[in-house]
Amino acid sequence: MRLLNTATCDLKEYISDTDIPKYAILSHTWGEHEVSLAQWQNRHSLPIGHEGMQGAAKIAACCEQAAAAGFEWVWVDTCCIDKSSSAELSEAINSMFRWYRNAAVCYAYLSDVPTAPWLSQEACDGVSKSRWFTRGWTLQELLAPKELIFYSQDWQPLGTKDDFAEMISSVTKIGRSFLDGESLELASIAQKMSWAAARQTTRPEDQAYCLLGIFDINMPLLYGERFKAFQRLQETLMTTYPEDHSLFAWGSIVTGFPDVPPAVLFGTKPVPWEPPKFDTTLFSILAASPADFAGSDNVVACRTASQVFYHRHSYNAQLPLLAGRGTVKLQLPWDKKTHTTYHFTGPPIAQIREVFTLMLLCQYDDPTKKSGRFFVRVCLGDTAKYSRIGSLVYIPDTGETYREAFERFQTNRFKETTLAPELRFSFQPGDIVFRRMLCSPESRTSFVGSGTPRYFDLFFLEGPGVLRTETVEQREALFYSHHFKTKAPDSEEPFSFTISMTRETCAVTGELCTKFGMFTLESASESGNGGEKGEVVPSANQGLSSSRYLPLCDSGHLMKAEGYTWVVKEEPFPVVFVGVERFPLSSSTSGGFVDAVDIVIGPHGLGSLLGQGLSA
Repeated sequence: MRLLNTATCDLKEYISDTDIPKYAILSHTWGEHEVSLAQWQNRHSLPIGHEGMQGAAKIAACCEQAAAAGFEWVWVDTCCIDKSSSAELSEAINSMFRWYRNAAVCYAYLSDVPTAPWLSQEACDGVSKSRWFTRGWTLQELLAPKELIFYSQDWQPLGTKDDFAEMISSVTKIGRSFLDGESLELASIAQKMSWAAARQTTRPEDQAYCLLGIFDINMPLLYGERFKAFQRLQETLMTTYPEDHSLFAWGSIVTGFPDVPPAVLFGTKPVPWEPPKFDTTLFSILAASPADFAGSDNVVACRTASQVFYHRHSYNAQLPLLAGRGTVKLQLPWDKKTHTTYHFTGPPIAQIREVFTLMLLCQYDDPTKKSGRFFVRVCLGDTAKYSRIGSLVYIPDTGETYREAFERFQTNRFKETTLAPELRFSFQPGDIVFRRMLCSPESRTSFVGSGTPRYFDLFFLEGPGVLRTETVEQREALFYSHHFKTKAPDSEEPFSFTISMTRETCAVTGELCTKFGMFTLESASESGNGGEKGEVVPSANQGLSSSRYLPLCDSGHLMKAEGYTWVVKEEPFPVVFVGVERFPLSSSTSGGFVDAVDIVIGPHGLGSLLGQGLSA
């Protein structure tokens, strides 16, 4: 650690912490003409009017103030660190919180605040609006020192941190107790992140590096990794504080489980599209920047829940585990299943995705809200990994403790989940986006099997829900044929239909039972009706042009099977909708198109509901 002598302004280096004398320390926002270590050592050779003289004047004024207060030594970050040495810079940044904490006094120089009377309302207002509160590095310079004094642009004292504590707490969202010196170990990860949410740094790496001391962790510095530094910070926090789930409690907080309206899920119009809110709309469990924690200033880890979840023998849950950059394995309670929309760009297609909900071991730092729950929502992404939606769900006051909630959950609902950000990809000519592929639970039917023709070598991108062919010939010819089977209740034999799309059309063909009524398969002898023998009668074989939807509820054909007959129940049979919409790929050098496909098996009576206006 280098220190400046306040009398001579010369530098002296101290190797051992035990040898460091009592010193004052400067906190400030950097300007355009700061003085480096090399420049300060050659300050006497700087010509009059040199731009570095502005930074030198600030250092000299700090030395004068410290000397007047009886300090022989002072530390200033601009000239006391050799930033040309990566090793020294890394050591300094990893030690800086300790240096500010060990200083006898910290001078916060506010270059944008005019002089005002000591502790006046004018002084308080000027301090509250200072740029000093918007910078990343000054956060630790606010929290670490035992004593901090604010100075105006003319180096006139305005007041101390203790004097302005209420105002500072209001501006920064930092709890008053932590400003008064309470150990930062008592603050959750989410709280500390929220303190930095509105602060900026010149270099993106410093968004992470300026928080090392606040979290009491160390990391190697890798300037050039940009925003990956913040990912490394979170990975370090996860291994250092594995039971603090507030690390995952980021995003805009919503109350209740948002879901796609039934009219959109089972409608006959395309799913509404809107521009994505983020470049990547499906994330890892980790945040992209401290700004994601803006609303989490009152979120803390539930210690009782962590003890029950991780240490109680009947659960024996595993701590979070890293599984590659941005990928985390978590074992958490699963809850409600809903749907969300994913918005592609180029071309603009909104896709329905199934969403599962994970319960975090977090709560509000408020005695009146301790029974509430925080949840994150995830959907299946690439390579069988799940990706997280950006919002954070809060369910207020459920009336049960975490222990009671765990008792309610069955062991098999504590599922190990691998979460990773969904990768970006570019569409290719001939790609097919499954915009909707839904079977309503109310329909009492389900997809039980599928297959593709042997002579097509197709592969399905699970995360994006896109089918892609491997050769141009396949894209230009019949590039998709998928066979769906679904069972009527109490039936051993499925009925099925096939969707096939050619270069120009989409056709629906096959053995689809679409009579108005629920069918059950019974033997001819038992029914006494003696079913007819013969081939299956196709239910539909119609061309479907772009943006047109075909309701398959009016053909009236029954599937025939030898020795059996179909008995019509009064309960109406589900309605099936199949549609395709074609989007040009203008960015593609070869032109081409992408098809968005909808397959919806609706609940009973959906046809009449749609006739009454239930549509997207």
